[in-house]
Amino acid sequence: MAWTCYEHVEAKLKHYGLDKYYVQHPISEQMVNFQVQQAMRNREPLLWEGWTPGWLFAVYKLGEDITFLIDPWGYHPAAAEGTVKEYGWPGATSAIAVNVRVKDEHPEAYRLLSQISISLDHHNDWVHAQVQGGVTNRRALERYAREWIENNRELVDRWLEGAGLR
Repeated sequence: MAWTCYEHVEAKLKHYGLDKYYVQHPISEQMVNFQVQQAMRNREPLLWEGWTPGWLFAVYKLGEDITFLIDPWGYHPAAAEGTVKEYGWPGATSAIAVNVRVKDEHPEAYRLLSQISISLDHHNDWVHAQVQGGVTNRRALERYAREWIENNRELVDRWLEGAGLR
């Protein structure tokens, strides 16, 4: 079964008339990841569609090992006109979601969560730890979180200060 980006790439190839020159190979996301690793190891060129956060971006640094191609026309088959970013996808936002009662019932937690802002590099590292590092059970996740906090103490302290907890 092909991964979900397959249809997007097919639509782009057709829209830009590139389907006359290029053929996409329908493979699983796991196989794409394998192909990327193999190409990087062998120093071979490879074009693929990916997204971040993702574990590949923890292993291969954007701007050093890999790069995003710019889509100068910003076509996306399912996006409203004007919503597509330069990489050919609508922009996305990630946020912390809580029950509406948290603000009143747990104001300290709400203030802390409101301070948290995570870099894309940290997010990529977290995905890598889970997907490739086996950090998947509660004990491993808690250990990883404690280590992350200690390694990023200055950032965490800023969150705590901003929430009025320090």
